[in-house]
Amino acid sequence: MELEEFVSKLDGVRRLPSGYSARCPAHDDRVASLSVNAGRDGGVVLRCHAGCEYETVVTALGLQPGDLVGAPRCTDTYKYLDENGAWLYSVERWVNPKTFRCVPGLPPPAQRVPYNLIALKWAQEHHATVYVVEGEKDVDRFTSMHLPATCNVGGAGPGKWLPHYSAYLAGLNVVVVADNDASGRAHARAVAASVADHAASVLLVHPRYGSDVSDLLDAGWGLDCLDALPEEDDLGAIVAANVVPRAISWAWPGYIPLGKITIIEGDPGDGKSILSIDLAARWTSGLALPDGSHHGGPWPVVMITAEDDIEDTIVPRLRAAGADMKLVRLIDHGTDESRPFNISEDMAALYRVVMDAKAKIVILDPLMAFIGEATDSHNDASTRRALYPLYRLAKETGVAVVTLRHLNKGSGRAIYRGGGSIAFVGAARCAYTIGRDPEDRAKRIMANIKMNIAPEPPSLGYTVENSDVGPYIRWHGIVDRDAQEVLDGDAKSNGEEVVEFLNQVVQNGEPMFWRQIVAEGQRQGFTEKQLRSRRHRSRLMMVPGGAGPQSTRWGYLEHTLSGVAAAEQGQGSCPTEGLLPTSHTGHEGGKWARASEDEHLETGTNQTNDSDVKELYDTPDLVCDVCGSTQSVAVWEDDNVVRCRPHNPRTYHGGD
Repeated sequence: MELEEFVSKLDGVRRLPSGYSARCPAHDDRVASLSVNAGRDGGVVLRCHAGCEYETVVTALGLQPGDLVGAPRCTDTYKYLDENGAWLYSVERWVNPKTFRCVPGLPPPAQRVPYNLIALKWAQEHHATVYVVEGEKDVDRFTSMHLPATCNVGGAGPGKWLPHYSAYLAGLNVVVVADNDASGRAHARAVAASVADHAASVLLVHPRYGSDVSDLLDAGWGLDCLDALPEEDDLGAIVAANVVPRAISWAWPGYIPLGKITIIEGDPGDGKSILSIDLAARWTSGLALPDGSHHGGPWPVVMITAEDDIEDTIVPRLRAAGADMKLVRLIDHGTDESRPFNISEDMAALYRVVMDAKAKIVILDPLMAFIGEATDSHNDASTRRALYPLYRLAKETGVAVVTLRHLNKGSGRAIYRGGGSIAFVGAARCAYTIGRDPEDRAKRIMANIKMNIAPEPPSLGYTVENSDVGPYIRWHGIVDRDAQEVLDGDAKSNGEEVVEFLNQVVQNGEPMFWRQIVAEGQRQGFTEKQLRSRRHRSRLMMVPGGAGPQSTRWGYLEHTLSGVAAAEQGQGSCPTEGLLPTSHTGHEGGKWARASEDEHLETGTNQTNDSDVKELYDTPDLVCDVCGSTQSVAVWEDDNVVRCRPHNPRTYHGGD
């Protein structure tokens, strides 16, 4: 049965650009949930979007599944010719059902020849590489690309490649291409073994995607996606001689490679997301990249997001950047709409999106949102296992996987500043950090922190501008600053911002509890660790309350002086009374930090561990909270209490 006849049996039929929609006869359908199209080889293909099974829909119309199959017909004829071009016999490809027929009949084995024999004769004359594939369709596909190829009659199977076929390939470089099934791989190995006795060299490969090389080419990929066929063992070991070396391909030449993972890191608000949108716009529109280089686009891009809203943020920004919206695929949830995309659960669906869209780029923003809860992001082995599906996606489809990640709140070498395990950067071939220009906070810098497949590219500067349709990026060319300078500048600036916050946080005339200061700091983007580490550099001082240690608050000198005045009038307690609770006496977690490099301060049996405290407490101008002395002063790490040796908080709890 053909399409028009089947459609006449349906209700609520409406013609669409790619077929028809109609009401499904298998359920009470009021929204025309049945899609109907012609099959590739005739007949009818249908799908009920409400979930009815194919057989149920067909049976509801009083038909059998076989009724929707098209009429038998011959779709292709492949002629086998001798070396002079004379016809010997033909192979016909039929559909409905799929079968092959030899006309006028298959000759005896000794009289058979490989398909496309004339091309093999040409290859001998020109010393060209010959591709051996499984079927005539794939041979013709190579011929359309002006590449000599051949196959045996009858497809894959034991004894199908006859020994005398290999003699036609004597002295040539041969690439044997296996179909991606068990019989195809076994057939290719048998062909390679036979040809090896005659050819100059033999490579054994298979298509990275699809069932055969035609599927690979139909999906938009090239012959560079023919990978070495693994040996027949549990680990899939590959013979090095079968590997075809190839150059790195680039989505952004010198910066972001195709077929590999790239990480871009930065603090919130420094422009990671809008940078990725700018790049997506350039890839989809064909515009030059930020350094003026060009790519092979326009290319489709898949963007997976967990933070920014598609309607009010991502799409307006894409439009402002000049993206070709038809080439952008946006994903904001997993296969289960109630949760975000998950690398461990949704990769099969992502493969389909990538292949259907013929995408060249996949962007994940932010990466940590898409890693399953079972993954320990601070454990190298756990992180590498979680990222392995992304590695396979990049390798098998050739896409550039671009991931975005936040920085941690620490300091040190730039390569260790990303949140979580160093394995994130380890799994990437390229990594970049985004930060503010230390000399101009309005400007951002994109700087390389890892590049192990090419020379390290120069840093680039940019600013985020505003337009009527949304913010966009303006690039300013090469900047003479590396990633370490950018991050060190940010850390210094951030430390100054923390001190400024602490100097101003108490504004209502009354001291504040530390938990109140922390809560306000967190609202402004600071962590408690940052606040504690800079507290001794600010104006903050402890202001004891009258109800014991739990009433201790923090303020400035004026608050302390007002407390003293109140005490003199009998209206409050002495500022030093109960300055520290007695429970601090045996606090094993506390440490003394040295105020100078040449002085050790001992606390009981414990000595200072410089490696733990140098970064936070390497300041020479500390003043004891009790007596104001600047001699032998150190800091109690857990609470940032500044004391001299006589007023060590482990031995001194008020009084003389």
